Amino acid sequence: MGQLDGKVAIVTGCGRGIGREVALRLARDGAQIVVNDLDDEPARETIALAEKEGRRAVACVGNVTAPDFGDRIVETAVTQLGGLHIIVNQVIPLGRGGTPAEAARAIYLFCSPDSDYVSGQTLLVTGGL
Repeated sequence: MGQLDGKVAIVTGCGRGIGREVALRLARDGAQIVVNDLDDEPARETIALAEKEGRRAVACVGNVTAPDFGDRIVETAVTQLGGLHIIVNQVIPLGRGGTPAEAARAIYLFCSPDSDYVSGQTLLVTGGL
């Protein structure tokens, strides 16, 4: 049983790199994931990895800047996974050679019950620069 069992998360840009690591970190702790990427193939790869963790994941491929995209990705979460609890719009510049896993751990903090008292925050993961 994970801290995020029963939660549904949208993670944008998670076909590779930091986004993928974030999606998989959330999946490992129980979340179902709406996987977003510009390209279908990297999204499918992330879905397969999340499913190896025993979690359900679905794709919503497209550009997050498209006018209808916000509604479409939220609808995907609600209709295909039954709700929406976590949104990670990951655009994270690292000020040093950090790893995707380091960024994922920082983001995970806000998705876990450890931050239930915190809301509406922007986390800048800059590697200390």
